[in-house]
Amino acid sequence: MKVRARAGLVFTILSSSILLISVFAFPQVAALSTTTATTSTTTSSSTVQAQGATPASLVLSVIPSKLPADGGSYPAIVVSLTSSAGKASLALNDTVVFLTSSLESVGTVSGQVIISRGAGFAVANFTTSTTPGTTSISASSAGLSAISTQVTTVTPSGFATHLKVIPVPGSQILNPGANGTILVETLDSAGFPAKASSNVAVTVSSSDENVVTLPFGSLTVAGGSVLSSAPYDVGVSPGTATITGSASGFNSGSGSVTVEGPSPFALKIFAQPDPLPTSAQGRLVVTLTDPQGNPARAPAPLTVSISSSNTTVVSSQTTATIATGSVYAVTSFNSGATPGTANITASSPGLQSDFALVTVMKPSLPLNLKLLVAPNPVLADEGSYDALVVALTDASGNPAVAPSAIAVTVSSSNSKVGSVTGSVNIPSGSSYAVATFTSTFFVGSTFITALAQNLQSASTVVSSYGPTPANVVVQALPSNLPADGGDYTALEVMLQDANGLPAVAPVGVPVQLTSSRPDIATVNSTVVIGAGQTYVLTDVVTTISPGIANVTASAPDLASSSTGFTTTRPAPSQLGIYVAPSNGIQSLTPGGDAILAVQLQDSTSSPALARQDTSVVVTSSNSSIIAKPLEMEIPAGSDYAWTFVGTSEAGSSVLTASTGGLSSSSTSLTELTLPVIVTLTSSAPIVSIGTLASVQLQIQAFGAPLGGANVTFTATSGVMSPPSGVTDSTGQFTSNFVPEQNGVAIITAVVSSPFLGNQTTGTNILVAPPGGAGVGGTGTTSRGLGVLGSLLPIILVVVVIVIIALGARRIVKSRRKAEDEAEEKEPGER
Repeated sequence: MKVRARAGLVFTILSSSILLISVFAFPQVAALSTTTATTSTTTSSSTVQAQGATPASLVLSVIPSKLPADGGSYPAIVVSLTSSAGKASLALNDTVVFLTSSLESVGTVSGQVIISRGAGFAVANFTTSTTPGTTSISASSAGLSAISTQVTTVTPSGFATHLKVIPVPGSQILNPGANGTILVETLDSAGFPAKASSNVAVTVSSSDENVVTLPFGSLTVAGGSVLSSAPYDVGVSPGTATITGSASGFNSGSGSVTVEGPSPFALKIFAQPDPLPTSAQGRLVVTLTDPQGNPARAPAPLTVSISSSNTTVVSSQTTATIATGSVYAVTSFNSGATPGTANITASSPGLQSDFALVTVMKPSLPLNLKLLVAPNPVLADEGSYDALVVALTDASGNPAVAPSAIAVTVSSSNSKVGSVTGSVNIPSGSSYAVATFTSTFFVGSTFITALAQNLQSASTVVSSYGPTPANVVVQALPSNLPADGGDYTALEVMLQDANGLPAVAPVGVPVQLTSSRPDIATVNSTVVIGAGQTYVLTDVVTTISPGIANVTASAPDLASSSTGFTTTRPAPSQLGIYVAPSNGIQSLTPGGDAILAVQLQDSTSSPALARQDTSVVVTSSNSSIIAKPLEMEIPAGSDYAWTFVGTSEAGSSVLTASTGGLSSSSTSLTELTLPVIVTLTSSAPIVSIGTLASVQLQIQAFGAPLGGANVTFTATSGVMSPPSGVTDSTGQFTSNFVPEQNGVAIITAVVSSPFLGNQTTGTNILVAPPGGAGVGGTGTTSRGLGVLGSLLPIILVVVVIVIIALGARRIVKSRRKAEDEAEEKEPGER
């Protein structure tokens, strides 16, 4: 049994050794077990497969679905290909697509685009106008069915399209020296403040320059701003003027200014002094008044006719002119040598006439002073009025003439209301002198006193007229501001009288301001309305938090008020995401498999301009399709951003766009496997040195041959002739393998095509030692004999192995028989 076991072991070792020797000595034997004569490869291993189909029709997609009517150019028209079965397809050749827009007043499109060979789509630019609307885009290409789609443009939220004109203040006192401010604000179509994308030249005009005049006919809203200003001047007439602002590409805006003031109603005439000495000269003061007898300004130069009822007693100038904006005029009159009386009448068309009775008397020596005032009241406007006459009279009040110059001291009891010339001189031979009264912005009355040596003093009351401040009124102009941390001169603080009319500050009036919500808007704690002013404009600083902040204004002895500011981030409120083609074929060419766009939108899904740079992250529900999130940036002032998307493999995924503070949005993308098959075959699996093997590459795309692909062959244990070339119209390229040494030759083909990118496939051919004409050679030996000759070394090895195995077996059997006979003899011997 031991011998038998040893023999079996020897047989096993011998057989194994011989087999190993044969393998190492003849590697062709091992190669036969791994060589593949035909290899097929596709461009993707995904389980999602596209149905092979050649292009038959065009597809038009618009991304985003609504474009801003802002004159911008957007890569928004996506032209793709589809088969007759409605499946996605790729261009077999460069495909020129012609595009037209039916309504170029809405927008224009690129005249043509080219879908490159191997690509599934191309992108065309669409240039919008500033006129919103809908236009039809048509696409056509030779050999393909034409198609059309509609493009809608809308005015985007946040895009400045309207002007708002805000005169500050909107109500003024009739005072030709007063002025105000015109604010011009840019708004979007929803009425929210919108920063100008570039400098906006605004033309401003007044409907009535007698009421409001404009020293400058234009202003500029700077790019990136929402407000600009220009001054206006109060005219000479009360009334209302409309201020209009207009600019190219904008809807015009307007606002009104009301100038409060009495219109002239009546004339008043005063003869000074009265009585007048004979053969002397006096003053005639002609004033304008309203129905209540208060002073009224002349809206234009006003000519007054003057006449005397008795020119022998009194003669005068026949006319006097009240200058524009003035309330009175002064002219002279003369007395005759004969005492008497005469009526002097003042008249002007449209005004109530008046007359003054003048008495002429023989003069006497002066004993008393007399004060006469006209006009009275005067305006509380810091004006200077030649309104005081200091006259000389005797004890009975009759006119007197100074025998020599007389110095008269004149004073005011209330300098807050007005002041007078400190002293005047009555010349020798004259009966009077004129003193000037200067008003302030206080409304009230003051006693005027005249003193002179050896004369009885005199006094009178001079009053000033104007509205008295009773309220401090604060107003937000404009009331809606961007919540962007900006500084805006948009808060009006104004004084009004008890009737709600503008009132002049008699002195600087400090006003305290407080904001109810400093986290939304802050204001200066104190502002001062200057003496003689009715209002002041001050700043409001917004934060980035939208909301409502109430501002309260208060001042001593005045009723307080409040106003509300609303700060907004009106748009955007949501995101939109778009992809085209949404169903396509995964391509290995550069440029991506689809175009992706994200858009900022308002609540109506219309485009909305970014208030600041906005980062958007796009994530994929299937990380095997798109592994990493896409980060996109929408610049301030734009509404969307776009990019090409490349997929890692075929499949479907939901793409979601999100950013802080806005509603997210999703869309789906499906990419199918590229339907291309690459096959590599050889004419013979075994050749001998000195013979050739034909190697053929076959490419099919969409089930049809793919010509024009670049092919490069390489081989081990030999060379390829030719080493490279291009597939023909049948999708084939053939090369010859020339073996150079024994072994397994690995044939590799690298294929380059717009469809494939770079793909590699291969096959194996066994090379045997020379033994006649080789397989696939050009000798006269038959192909069968060549094969047999190449197999002879292998056959010999197999025969030797069999002989050795049989010999070993016979040896084992002989030894076993001898052992059995020996065992049978042993019992007898015992």
